[in-house]
Amino acid sequence: MYKRAINSYSRAFVFYISPTFKYSCQNIANRFAPSNLINQSQKSFTSFCSSRVKDGVWKLYSTSRFSHFRSKSFDARRNVVGLGFSLSLLGFFEKKELTTEDKILMEMKRAILAIQEGEIKKAESHLEKAWQMSSDEALEKVKTQILDIRANLAFQVGDLDAAEKLFKTVCQRLVYHQAVPVRHNSIVEISIKLSQILALKGNFEDSMAGFQYCADTQREKIEKEGVNDEDTLLLAAWSLHSLAQAYLGKGTQGQVNLNLVKRASDLAKEAYSYAAKAIGPDSQQALAISSDLASILALQGDVDAALEKYKECEVIAAEKHNYLQPAIHVNTGSLYLQKGNYDEAERLCKEAKKLARRFKDKESATRAEECIMRSNSMRQQKI
Repeated sequence: MYKRAINSYSRAFVFYISPTFKYSCQNIANRFAPSNLINQSQKSFTSFCSSRVKDGVWKLYSTSRFSHFRSKSFDARRNVVGLGFSLSLLGFFEKKELTTEDKILMEMKRAILAIQEGEIKKAESHLEKAWQMSSDEALEKVKTQILDIRANLAFQVGDLDAAEKLFKTVCQRLVYHQAVPVRHNSIVEISIKLSQILALKGNFEDSMAGFQYCADTQREKIEKEGVNDEDTLLLAAWSLHSLAQAYLGKGTQGQVNLNLVKRASDLAKEAYSYAAKAIGPDSQQALAISSDLASILALQGDVDAALEKYKECEVIAAEKHNYLQPAIHVNTGSLYLQKGNYDEAERLCKEAKKLARRFKDKESATRAEECIMRSNSMRQQKI
């Protein structure tokens, strides 16, 4: 039974812009750029899509809460794996002497903080200490939690084979040894990641089937069983948005298939509704989906509506998520390049460059500089 289940889960992915989405950007450039400027405009619009892929998907989740879509990475599965310790450091300081379990938890917490700070070797060292102490005490549920952290760490550094193996091991331990139901949110979350790994390996068909499985599972919980907790809703949004991106990638390879693009749009709108219901329309999760809806509008030929959608995103980012402003400004500027409004494109990209430096967003800074150079070049050619 479990083999059948794990095969389904391994088909199941994490919220990100799929590698094939870059084709949608190329098609936008082909359809909306002046014919004599296609080569340059392709680069300007494609860059903001492909740049969201090139560093891997982990950048979107490294601080987690499905971080554009992850649930409190340490806390969320804590109850599932039976890690019955408090995360409060204050709790430690109140004790005269730490127990073994306290020491294990401290090492795990230090590992998570090291991961968030990008100190990979330090994180591995803390996890190794925690694993050794857990093995000595035969704390199997704690070992499952450590394996989960290790899986996410492997995912972060791009070791997809190791991440896949570790995530499957976590699933096995949860289902077999801890009797976690196969439809539990913790299993769905891992299934999404496993599907993402498949996509990163180029197995888009199976990853798409995995997204569909996760989306159907969460829909059934919400619509038929009346489950409306935050994690369930966010996982529904995450899987639906990932499925939307898969359709978008499939519908923009070669000649644009507007039926598939429409399907992607419908799924993204559904994802947005769940994210907005879970944590609000001004959350970074909802904002990320809105940004992709803007791209879909451009694909459908409505660049003006796409620009309006990006402007809405800019307002929310300015009020709630300043660190996202550089990327959104560059995206908007890239669309202005398609319209031939080089002055506005340059203005936005200069602002993006300034903000990118403030938030230490090197990727957006690079893209902003490219946008500025193309704006100047295309303006000169027009003259």
